[in-house]
Amino acid sequence: MNNPKDSSKTENAKVLIVEDSLTQAEVLRSVLESNGYSVLVAHEGSQALSLLSKQKPDIIISDVMMPGMDGFELCRQVRKAEGLRNIPIILLTQLSDPKDILQGLQCGACNFITKPFAEDILLSRIRGILEDRSHCGALENQQGISYCHNGQKYFITVGRKQIIDSLITAYDIAARKNREMVRARDELRELNSRLEEKVKERTSALTAEIAERKKIEKELKDSVKRLQATLQGTVLAIATIVEKRDAYTAGHQARVAKLAYAIALEMGLKKDQAEGVYMAAILHDVGKVSVPVEILSKQSRLSEMEFGIIKMHSQEGYEILRNIDFPWPIAEIVLQHHERMDGSGYPQGLAGESILLEARIIAVADVVEAMASHRPYRPAVGLKRALREIQNNKGILYDPKVSDACLKLFYEKGFRLDSSALLSVVNQ
Repeated sequence: MNNPKDSSKTENAKVLIVEDSLTQAEVLRSVLESNGYSVLVAHEGSQALSLLSKQKPDIIISDVMMPGMDGFELCRQVRKAEGLRNIPIILLTQLSDPKDILQGLQCGACNFITKPFAEDILLSRIRGILEDRSHCGALENQQGISYCHNGQKYFITVGRKQIIDSLITAYDIAARKNREMVRARDELRELNSRLEEKVKERTSALTAEIAERKKIEKELKDSVKRLQATLQGTVLAIATIVEKRDAYTAGHQARVAKLAYAIALEMGLKKDQAEGVYMAAILHDVGKVSVPVEILSKQSRLSEMEFGIIKMHSQEGYEILRNIDFPWPIAEIVLQHHERMDGSGYPQGLAGESILLEARIIAVADVVEAMASHRPYRPAVGLKRALREIQNNKGILYDPKVSDACLKLFYEKGFRLDSSALLSVVNQ
């Protein structure tokens, strides 16, 4: 709010704002510039000190809680600096504890504004300080005070006007809190009154309303189930299209999905997260749509160049899926399902826990299924050798907890590697 009477007082006055929140900094800038101030902005204490070495503002307004150098330390640094020590500093703070004011005064702050700030109070504080430039800097008007609060001693060099301003600040806080409490009390009374009226008016209709609410809840649940079924059906359709191009690996994605889902549950993952593993496993080879069929179905060993093309399917799958709004990070899981714990995997060479847990689960399920099944370029090596591969490279290539869960499923719980009843597996 512009005040013509105050324009002469603010003319050419320069204010440095130090605020790590971009939004708060822009709000402050807008308020001050609309009231005739010239504004500099820094987003951290060290940046503010750099600006101060080049330009000397008339006043500094700094947030207290900032990463790196906080507002208290900025006060200390300004008070130590030759040519800067007399610049008045206002701290923006929640002021949730008296020690905030004491610490601020001890560091050299001249005044305080509570957050969220009231525009009229902020402008009034600034005008008052600018009208009395000796507010912080004239040492002859200041005196040292030793004060103990909650066992903590504070030594504060403070002027009389600062003491008055601090009292006013405390009063402003108390008054605002009191207004908020009164408003909350009045709102609560009004709400109680309205509720009582509602109860009186609607007692006879409560039974019908509850029944209607239960009906809506049931419809919502049914709708969610239909959407889940549609999502699963769509995902399975996409997987089927991919497998149609490669008859030799038909059922691979389905078997990997069933095993990955079982591993996830065996590890104690919540059902929702396990369903995400299942969906990602169904789609983990979707990127193979970009691989020529003659490479997928090649009867002999793949050349280095051909294997390089095959390896691109993880990235291709990510590109296909990354813009689909799944409730799980499906694209990232598909991208990482060939990463290995020691960093020897592809395409990013990730290692350890930088690989998503879901991708680590699918990696184990994928290896077991691939080794246990026939491929165009080799016969099946068998489930026993596949499980031995997991055991031997547990903690090296494969996540140890995932490996243990997989081995337990086969050796202790009789898990079978087939894709029967796949459509209902996540609905059990």
